[in-house]
Amino acid sequence: MSKFKKQKTRGHESPKLLPSEFLEQKAAADLDQQNYRRAKEWLKELCKRNKELYLPRLVACYQSLAQQMLEKGQLQEAKTVFEQIRLLTGRSVDGLIEAQSLTIADDYRAAAAVLVRRYGDGRTNRTAGDIAPAAADGRALADALVIACEDIPELQGNHPDLQRELLAVRTALDHLCAERFTDAQNEVKVIGRHSIFADWRLFIKGLCAFYAGDDAKALEALQRFGQDSLLFRAARPFIHIITDGATPFAKDEAKEPLLVDICRILHRTELDHVLPRAEYLWRMGRHADSF
Repeated sequence: MSKFKKQKTRGHESPKLLPSEFLEQKAAADLDQQNYRRAKEWLKELCKRNKELYLPRLVACYQSLAQQMLEKGQLQEAKTVFEQIRLLTGRSVDGLIEAQSLTIADDYRAAAAVLVRRYGDGRTNRTAGDIAPAAADGRALADALVIACEDIPELQGNHPDLQRELLAVRTALDHLCAERFTDAQNEVKVIGRHSIFADWRLFIKGLCAFYAGDDAKALEALQRFGQDSLLFRAARPFIHIITDGATPFAKDEAKEPLLVDICRILHRTELDHVLPRAEYLWRMGRHADSF
């Protein structure tokens, strides 16, 4: 409420003094603008007046705020919001958001365990070969399982179909690292296009084509990931190499990590700390320093 107290001295009224209709309008406007910090203040006052009606909207606002914080890397702030949700509802935060916070903290095993439980609670389809209604859940689960590089007991016991496909992805990655590209591609044939691991199958096929020198086939596979996905970010350096840097950077994209990845893929690790700095100086107009 401190924000409102400060504003009150400038002629603004506290939410508790405003009619519910006005609070609803203010909350709706702030939600439309994704100003969740402000919207929650209006909704908190509305919730005091009619908890049954406004509590679900307040919780949804808190969840959106936590998601926004996680996207900005504000992990500790998001955890504070998680606690507010627990206090309001008496239960844990949405599993997908909790898993996202764990992946930001690089705890992929814990994230995978959370998502496996969520996968089994009816929110996603239980058959790996079918289309899951919540695609984000499936992608997040697949990514966490692969990157965790650990066995998840809940998966083995409750979802043997997913366990088999996870093993296929891991084995294919081993073949890929050993340059056994045909074996890698054969391994992922068991993964259907509607599986939660379908993107990993495509990624592996793209990398096999890249290292085999088939740029057209590699580009076709690696350009098919959604821009908010982990595999989109993983594919970016390969795409830049194939297109000789012709692929434009996103406006808010950090170029330095991408350039480091490109240097390492090309086995030019002696440049991975030099090239990003040179590129930055060039963009700043310091061309002589860049050279």
